[in-house]
Amino acid sequence: MGVNKKSDVLLVQEALNRSITQPQKLLKVDGLVGLLTIGAIERFQKNIVGFSKPDGLVDVSGKTWPKIARYLVDSPPAENKRLSGFS
Repeated sequence: MGVNKKSDVLLVQEALNRSITQPQKLLKVDGLVGLLTIGAIERFQKNIVGFSKPDGLVDVSGKTWPKIARYLVDSPPAENKRLSGFS
């Protein structure tokens, strides 16, 4: 099991917030892994990464991190307009 470093969680939360294109409540960028952050990761994994069974985990060597990390430098692509339910 991995350790959630506050600096890593801050990056993931910020990137998730940047991935949202529809008006909705953003995650609080506080470096804490709570239910809202895990839920946002799971929705991202389902809608963007294509997981049929999201696990809510972001591992640097996994499939989720590269997809989330791109939002730290790029704008959300048009296909993300279908995302909803982030809170």
